[in-house]
Amino acid sequence: MSVTITLVLLALYYAAVYRPLAQKERDQAGPFATMQAQLLAAAMNSPVIAGLDLQGLVQLDAALRRSLANTAAARNLIASRFAPEPMIATNLSRGFQLIDYQNERLNRGDRLINLAGQRKVKVSPAVTAGLPEFTVENRRPELLWGQLALFDGVLRAAVEAGVESIDVVTMPEPVIHGGATNAPAGLVELPLRAELVGNFDAITRLLGIMLLDETGRQSLKLPRIEGLPGASLRHIVARKEGTSQPGTVRLIAEFSGFLLLPNRPINAGEARSNN
Repeated sequence: MSVTITLVLLALYYAAVYRPLAQKERDQAGPFATMQAQLLAAAMNSPVIAGLDLQGLVQLDAALRRSLANTAAARNLIASRFAPEPMIATNLSRGFQLIDYQNERLNRGDRLINLAGQRKVKVSPAVTAGLPEFTVENRRPELLWGQLALFDGVLRAAVEAGVESIDVVTMPEPVIHGGATNAPAGLVELPLRAELVGNFDAITRLLGIMLLDETGRQSLKLPRIEGLPGASLRHIVARKEGTSQPGTVRLIAEFSGFLLLPNRPINAGEARSNN
């Protein structure tokens, strides 16, 4: 008896509740499906996408993905090219400590003198005395770390290349690129001018050490010198050095090293800006 009552109740629920609700849902879904079909037809017939097919979209997607991968690879290459040596990077990321800088400056000066003596390269006393030095007028003293690394790197590259003498090395004021007042610091250019004497092979090795990437240096069996942050050649003049040594030339070259600084505001007057 209870089973019969249950079946009767289910039949009544179906007829009185479920069936009307289902019919109402179908009635509402019909216009929506019609509208959806009309919108799809209008979109497919639009002149904006005329001639497009799924294969074209797949190819476009693949091209965009390749472009993103190439952009990421270029970004990584630039970051590695401009990355300073670890010790310099550490000091750039913290507040400038004068005592630490002075100690490192003296240590690198002594190392250069010893290395030049071992390789029998003449280094003018004015060169090592001209290692970047802190002054009270310097509003961005942390940039001295990058200047010291570049100065030291160029001199060690010249000694390793086997030049005869290093006569002049000077460093003009740093140039901040793309940084407006109170904007994060981006790329900082560190100009350097060097004048040295050597034979053609030594000059060629020096330029290879400074300007080639790791693969290029390895192919020519050139040493890797730390402290050349994104070095590039801006200007070069080579002239014959007297008549007694036909293969000897005097090289006057202007280089630029580049650093990517940690983000922090640049205050007006901190450094010469090139916007």
